Amino acid sequence: MEQPTNPSNHNNKPKRMWHHITAFFSRQTKHEYILYVLYLLIVASLINIGIMTLHLLDDDYSFSILNHSYIDAIYPDQDINDVMYTDIVRIIEFDENTIEVGDKVVVYNDFNIPENWVESVVELHPETNQIEITYDDVTTITTRYDNIIGEYEHNASVFGTIYYTSKFTNGYVLLVLSHLFVIAAYYIGLVDKRK
Repeated sequence: MEQPTNPSNHNNKPKRMWHHITAFFSRQTKHEYILYVLYLLIVASLINIGIMTLHLLDDDYSFSILNHSYIDAIYPDQDINDVMYTDIVRIIEFDENTIEVGDKVVVYNDFNIPENWVESVVELHPETNQIEITYDDVTTITTRYDNIIGEYEHNASVFGTIYYTSKFTNGYVLLVLSHLFVIAAYYIGLVDKRK
C-alpha cells in the first residue's frame, strides 16, 4: 500500500538543503574566501595569458596553432558611399573544399582602399583556384584563393578583442602586465590587509 506523502516534508527539503549550504560556508572564514578568490583569479589569468600567447605565436594568420583568429576588417552591410568603420571579427581558416556561395570571407584591398574587407562569395572557380566576391552586391572582384585571409565567422566578443590585441607584441605585453596588476592590486588590497 502506498504511503501518502507529507507536504510539509516536501516544503522543508529546500530549507534543509539551504541550511546545509549555509552551514558549510559559515565554517569558512572571510580570509579563506578572499584566498579562494585570489587563487581563482590567478588560475583564470594563467589560462587567459596562455590563450593570448597562442594568438601571439600564430602570426600572419597561418592557422598553424589555432583554427581561428581575429582581424580588424570593414564589416558587412555598410554604405560604401558613406563613412565606413572597421571592427574586429573572428575568422577561421579558408578551405576551398567547404566554401559555398553566400559565405563571407576576409580579403585585403577592395575599392582601392588598403583595408581588410568582409565580403560575400558570389561564385567559385575551382578549376582556376579563383573566387568571385562582392561587398555591396553590385560590384564584384575575382581573386585567387591565396589572397583570402580567412572565412568570416562573426564579430568578435570582448575576449576576441583582447586576443586580437595580444597578436601584437606591445598589446601582449600590456595585457600581461594588466593581468599582473589586477592580481597584485587584489592581493595588496584584500589579502595583505588581513595578515
